[in-house]
Amino acid sequence: MADFCDFSALQMGWRPNRFLMLPPGFETVARAHERSPVFAEAPDALFRRLKAVVAGEPRIQWLAEDRAGLRLELIQRSRILRFPDRVSIAIAPCADGSAPAIYSRALIGVWDFDVNRARVRRWAKVLKSGRRYSATESPSS
Repeated sequence: MADFCDFSALQMGWRPNRFLMLPPGFETVARAHERSPVFAEAPDALFRRLKAVVAGEPRIQWLAEDRAGLRLELIQRSRILRFPDRVSIAIAPCADGSAPAIYSRALIGVWDFDVNRARVRRWAKVLKSGRRYSATESPSS
């Protein structure tokens, strides 16, 4: 079984091939690139919706799921060269509902051509829209 990312102790390092989105007020050592949107729903409901978004993605390998802790670990491979990106997800309760913590990073190389940033933003956009996910929205991953 894969280890889960410890968001509270996360240290980003110098490589630009990663992207971190954290909920407002989320305590961590690392500095987020962006704050997560907050959703007016229970954490377990948001977890189920985010899992559905991830399941609609191409080239996904599920590493681990902690339903009680609302955490996921997965690998998504690039379309052409099949480079692996690791994605860690945790759902956090917030005052007005819940929000995702998502850390996406390349496991090989230094540059990712903003694929990790695009992935995390795309998933947040789909969650905000409330619509069903389509893999055709994922051309560059």
